[in-house]
Amino acid sequence: MQGFNMGRYPGAGQVVRFEMPFAIWCTSCSRPTIIGQGVRFNAEKRRAGSYFSTPIWSFTMRHVDCGGEIEIRTDPKNTAYIVERGARRRETAEDEAKEGDLVVASAEEREKLRQNAFAGLEKTIEDREQLKAATSRLTDLEDASYRDWDDPYSQNQILRKTFRKERKRLEKESAAAEDVKDRMGLSIDLLPFNDMDAVRASLVEFGSTDDAEPPNRAMAKPLFAPKQGGKQKLAASQSVQDKARSAKKLKSEAIASRRKEILVSEIIGNTRAARRDPFLDGAKVFEPSPTPG
Repeated sequence: MQGFNMGRYPGAGQVVRFEMPFAIWCTSCSRPTIIGQGVRFNAEKRRAGSYFSTPIWSFTMRHVDCGGEIEIRTDPKNTAYIVERGARRRETAEDEAKEGDLVVASAEEREKLRQNAFAGLEKTIEDREQLKAATSRLTDLEDASYRDWDDPYSQNQILRKTFRKERKRLEKESAAAEDVKDRMGLSIDLLPFNDMDAVRASLVEFGSTDDAEPPNRAMAKPLFAPKQGGKQKLAASQSVQDKARSAKKLKSEAIASRRKEILVSEIIGNTRAARRDPFLDGAKVFEPSPTPG
């Protein structure tokens, strides 16, 4: 019971603030409703009896949802609380005794052990085995503690040295990652390097620039395809026109035109921005088409 005095109702016991010690199911509600551990109520406290010289206290409260009364009493015999009426305790796996827990035998179990000599002997043997196992475990823990911390200065020195090396390694990896992010213009966090990354990087192959198809090849093709047999005629007419134009040109004009073509090709080659993205399997990212003139 946790709480403080809230006063007295006429003809009733002392009213205190009671905190639910465990989760319970309200049996007065039309539908099963759970009241969680730690929920507080204004409860009427009165004495319901005694266990030897220890009084048994009863706490009566009302559930707000249904208005039903719930009575919970102290159990000095087992140092616990019991639900007297209006609800039932919620059973959980935590209530069961686990291996290694100290279980206090009840009065009935102690009386049974007194009456049955064989049961008492088995219980004594079982307790001795548990005591032996616990003693062995404690001895091993003490030996390990003495072995590891016999010289605290040396152990502390080893720990600080290990921490110093690990800290320097992490700082070096962090500086390398920040350098890569600055050079590549990345805004994401890079994972630590491992050997599998090197293996995968060595398996990647990039195509050459000469083999890649120029992006302006489609612009060089004629808009309307010539008819069947028209390619030879078109090529012949173009050759005749070229010969005629070359015949009309003077020697100085031919030299100037050749120099102009060389200069234009050199300027285009020097200013071409051809970059390759390693993640696009040999495709160019950007290559502007040359501007005539």
